[in-house]
Amino acid sequence: MRAGARLLLALLLATLVAGPAVAQAAPVRVLEPGHFLYFTVRADAPGENFAATGRVQAGPEVRLLVLDAEGFQRFREGKVFKPHLERADVRSFDVRFSVPRAGEWYAVVDHAERRAGLPAEFASLAVYRVAADGARVPLGAGPTDPFNAHFPLATGVEMTWLSLVFLGASLIFLPRKGVAFLSAGALVVVAYFASTLVPGRGVVVHLGFVVAAALLAARHVRVRTNRAADGFRTAFAGSFLGLLVGGDALHILFAPDVVAATAAVGGYLVIGGDGLADGIIAGPVMALALHAADWALATTLAGGFRRSRGPTAPETPVPE
Repeated sequence: MRAGARLLLALLLATLVAGPAVAQAAPVRVLEPGHFLYFTVRADAPGENFAATGRVQAGPEVRLLVLDAEGFQRFREGKVFKPHLERADVRSFDVRFSVPRAGEWYAVVDHAERRAGLPAEFASLAVYRVAADGARVPLGAGPTDPFNAHFPLATGVEMTWLSLVFLGASLIFLPRKGVAFLSAGALVVVAYFASTLVPGRGVVVHLGFVVAAALLAARHVRVRTNRAADGFRTAFAGSFLGLLVGGDALHILFAPDVVAATAAVGGYLVIGGDGLADGIIAGPVMALALHAADWALATTLAGGFRRSRGPTAPETPVPE
């Protein structure tokens, strides 16, 4: 009898000790570089609430996106998209969000490092529907099997419609004069050395150097041609063409190994992909605005200098 009691006591202690370890063991989901996981979220009415939770236990940071059907399709194709919600460079997240309209939505967990690197291992990852009382109902098969699939991103190089508009305007506005062509060529060289092609991210440019060079080039053209309009046109067109050719095209052309490494892990290059915040768009706007300020200041100072001198007195002939 005592032996049986001791055996039961030993089994009970073993259960108490091993129980928490088993309960704490979470399924591990692995996200390879250049891949993403997604949840399909079906909203029956506008304003429905959902929640996404996750924690990376090993590996790099990840990015959480909430996209509508069109945005998800563009994301898969490597095109420019506008997320409904974004949390970048996170290792853990617990985000509650509501959708503005009914239909299919997608919660995407994207590998933050597009280039070759370590995979991200998840200790937990799930998306829930949030009820009116705040209760969370797991989607699909539940939190133990929370995602549908993972596959590589599309690759390619493209220009946004805004960058195409800027390209057309630059080709039209660039003065057809030798000094303007030389200035644009100089800006190509400056933009090339001020830019770096980063695998998985695209071209990173130190915009201040390019804008400063564009300002000097526009002033030089304005003085040489004695036409204020030529300076404005050079500031805009020269900076854009310099960034496009020197910053983007030459790096892509002369660094095929880096571009291939980017494409191999599902990266993509979009010229002008950040919209108004993209360097190739912001650079010409900044150069144009600074040149306008420079021209206004020079005009004001020149007018003040002429007024300070006053009218020139007529010469009095010297009697013989």
